[in-house]
Amino acid sequence: MPGGRPHLSAPPHGAGPQGGLTAWWLNLQAHPDATVELVDGRRYVHARAAVGDERRRLWERWARYNKNLDRYATLRSRETAVVILEPAPRASPAEP
Repeated sequence: MPGGRPHLSAPPHGAGPQGGLTAWWLNLQAHPDATVELVDGRRYVHARAAVGDERRRLWERWARYNKNLDRYATLRSRETAVVILEPAPRASPAEP
């Protein structure tokens, strides 16, 4: 997040009791303010799913770097979320 830029992630789907959603994405949906550990330290973020044109644009950019992204997506029963982790001042009031 140098320069305040967001990070992107995609929760892989598979089989499971939550319809194939990963626990970390379910947790972020319930509690979008979080921290991430990066090589250069901890960052506070606010997570959200990209939708519509934003999702399409980000997915296309991502697919240029990961040539298997579209192939993996066809193996899933639902659309893969593109998760945006935006810089935030703090993850929560309880966070030190």
